[in-house]
Amino acid sequence: LTPSFPQETEFWAFQKFLENRNIFHKVHIKINTGMNRYGFSWKDLHTLENLYSAPNIIIEGVFSHLACSEEKENPQNKIQINRFLNLKEQLSFSNNVLFHLANSGGVLNYPECDNIRLLLLWMKEKDEQKR
Repeated sequence: LTPSFPQETEFWAFQKFLENRNIFHKVHIKINTGMNRYGFSWKDLHTLENLYSAPNIIIEGVFSHLACSEEKENPQNKIQINRFLNLKEQLSFSNNVLFHLANSGGVLNYPECDNIRLLLLWMKEKDEQKR
């Protein structure tokens, strides 16, 4: 399992924990592109660039979550995808990390989201096989 961080407080606390033990750990960073539940703002490039400089944390991935991925025609999806892709273009470290946006609904409706999280889709498939 890879820890993910939606806020600076937890991120820097984890950095301090790792530093005190002289260990390194991979993490993923959660970006708020419009679901508005939690995550670093897609607009806050300075903060995100600063996170990448943490000496004991290796940012392995950056991700967001489509709020309405099951509703293919919902315009919020395209807004979120555009915000996420624009952020990816602007971050200096974007070539060094995995960017993933598509949850289960995104897999089915948005092929441009090429890195995906399939857990719920896989669980639904397993459940249907049992029936």
